[in-house]
Amino acid sequence: ALDGRLFASIMHREDGDDAEYELWYLGESGTIDLDTAVNLCPDSPDKLDVPLISATTDDGSNFWFITTKQLFHTADPATAVQRLDLDGTVPSSWTLGGVFWYSDTGTSRLYLSARSREAVAGGSNSEVLETQDLPAPTGASWATVSSASNQAAYTDFAFAENFPGIDDALLVGTYRTFDGTRVVSSGGLMELQIDGAGDITSVGAPAGSSYLASDLSNSAVMQIFVPQNDSDQEGTIFALTGGRGLWRGVYGNDGEARWIWE
Repeated sequence: ALDGRLFASIMHREDGDDAEYELWYLGESGTIDLDTAVNLCPDSPDKLDVPLISATTDDGSNFWFITTKQLFHTADPATAVQRLDLDGTVPSSWTLGGVFWYSDTGTSRLYLSARSREAVAGGSNSEVLETQDLPAPTGASWATVSSASNQAAYTDFAFAENFPGIDDALLVGTYRTFDGTRVVSSGGLMELQIDGAGDITSVGAPAGSSYLASDLSNSAVMQIFVPQNDSDQEGTIFALTGGRGLWRGVYGNDGEARWIWE
């Protein structure tokens, strides 16, 4: 769901064939109708052999979607997406994990997380990249704003705005990774602090004994959700792990969250 519009990532497979994936637009809030749904990648020369995993929008004017391999854009939710060239930005041997649009003080940025594909089986290099060449960053200039070696294989993004104790932070999940039997990255969440100019100033795991004592801190965090426009959920995030359930974190004024296994 992006800005009141609903999209679906769909897999289909004929007997004996490999799976193929498509992106469909199902309509706006209150007008969802499967009979008028639109396939946003019909007969694409870049046939999707992997699913779409993350998406973002700049308040409904532009929409970006990623697979683990490619970045796509459309300015109209009912019009076919176009693949954006990442050659020279993300090595072909790397995997994308998340995409997120952010705007503050008149500056808009598109963030991508990427990691080397050894993330599941061994150590990983990982980066968060940004571009201000919007809306459609074809041939955009990307800059690395956070990097990690063999300790944090980044996945999905979410944004914590005016959270108690941490103000604004870009939240990103990480994989739990191994080198043989040795744990290289414990997994969990990372908080990327953002200043008033929109620059990332620090990167670190959530503070507090509740986080360190939870299974969340050593789990693969695959998706993060921050409730919006709900006074009962202020300072709350949800983190979905690979195999260890859904976790809810409620931030206090000291910048530490109390973590509850849902």
